[in-house]
Amino acid sequence: MARKIKNVYFNEEKEADLLDFANKLDNFSDWVKDHLRKAMDAPEEKISPQMEKLIERMIESKLSLHKPSELPQKTPSDQDKVTTPEQQKAKGAIKKMF
Repeated sequence: MARKIKNVYFNEEKEADLLDFANKLDNFSDWVKDHLRKAMDAPEEKISPQMEKLIERMIESKLSLHKPSELPQKTPSDQDKVTTPEQQKAKGAIKKMF
């Protein structure tokens, strides 16, 4: 059975804490492989339909040539309301973009 080696290099000045942690692991190779498997198996994060609607409305608003007061006012349904901390964070990030 052929084996391949993948080296990991650490900058002793900037990454001393990482090197120290790696040296303290009983089996660095297995630890890395386990974390690679978890990363490969992790589901891709997808945007929720509610967040997609929010983003679309914000883009429409920003790209519109009309004054904000002239834009059609949409009353968000319960589905469109931003409720989770993740949604609040994304909404804040979108506001910063514009």
